[in-house]
Amino acid sequence: MISSNDTTPEFKKKQIENFTKKVTMDIIKRKATKILLDLGFNFKHAGCKFIAECVCFSYVTKCDSAYESLEKDIYPYIAKLHHTKVSNIKWSVSRAINYMYLNH
Repeated sequence: MISSNDTTPEFKKKQIENFTKKVTMDIIKRKATKILLDLGFNFKHAGCKFIAECVCFSYVTKCDSAYESLEKDIYPYIAKLHHTKVSNIKWSVSRAINYMYLNH
């Protein structure tokens, strides 16, 4: 059953914006994943997935300065998304980078 609010132009516009944002996130995440794989990252490490999500978050929020303070701006979002601590995200990302550097 469709309520009267579901047919308003504002509701439809919001649905389209949400869909577009999701498609954009998927495209950016695929591109980031490909680049990370090309660089030699191994996605058996959770940190690689977190790095790709950091790129997506930064792109979607259009926050150029976010990379300057990952722990303050991006890691809390990723931690909340995965129900974990910021320190775990930082550790996983560092481990993935170190693994790539030592094995590439």
